[in-house]
Amino acid sequence: MLTGLIGTGNAILLAGLALIIKKFRGHVPGRHSDNALLTIAILLMVFAGAEFGLVGIGQWLVSAAHSVEAWAGPVGAVIVALVILSTFLGVLAAVIFTANEGALTVAFMVPLLCAIPNHGYPAQFIAAIRPPAQQVALAIRAKMGA
Repeated sequence: MLTGLIGTGNAILLAGLALIIKKFRGHVPGRHSDNALLTIAILLMVFAGAEFGLVGIGQWLVSAAHSVEAWAGPVGAVIVALVILSTFLGVLAAVIFTANEGALTVAFMVPLLCAIPNHGYPAQFIAAIRPPAQQVALAIRAKMGA
């Protein structure tokens, strides 16, 4: 039953690695290494969110959001679209300009929010991000010997 809820563990692996990078990024020498490592951690969290959307708990959260959106009608669709856009732009600004720890926690939610609409740019984004997320998780597993 647990494997149905967490799947292969790729999301946990990627999120855990991102949190480890966040925690120990100050120990790496270099003037710009802190910001670069935090950016890498944010991207790993986006990948973790994409992997989390494929497992039981993530699919349950997305279906619950579908129910709320259907209950609210057209207003719900607009609210979901605005939340997706603001969250996506916030994380994108953190990746491009200056990474911060607040974006790290929000980055996990971006793929889950993008999985709510069944069409449009958010659905295209989630379809485009899942294959690289799986490849990164498999590469990390191979390096760890798992």
